[in-house]
Amino acid sequence: MKYKTLFRIICKAIGVYFVVLGITSMLSVASSVAAGFLISSLSAMRGTSMSWYSAAGAIGALFEIAAGCYLFFDGRLLADWAIPGNRTYCPECGYDLHAIVSSACPECGAHFGRKAEG
Repeated sequence: MKYKTLFRIICKAIGVYFVVLGITSMLSVASSVAAGFLISSLSAMRGTSMSWYSAAGAIGALFEIAAGCYLFFDGRLLADWAIPGNRTYCPECGYDLHAIVSSACPECGAHFGRKAEG
């Protein structure tokens, strides 16, 4: 297994962790907002809005979910930045394509443009 492929697998695992962490944070913020509305509707303090702390928590959770989705579904820019490649590799199997003139990988048969990068 190539180092870049292993790096991408690790990025996907971190992406799943961020998405789960963001969803649990969103559920926590939603439950605290719902509890705040319930308490304010039962008490004399009507008309109170969501506090800035809850809004910051929701924004942070959305950022976690967005970062996790990027790492899981793409993350190619991060992998290329962390492990730059000097040769072209098949995006599917990692086969070295520097001497190949066709547009298909001889190892796995994946089709790509001439600018295939791993």
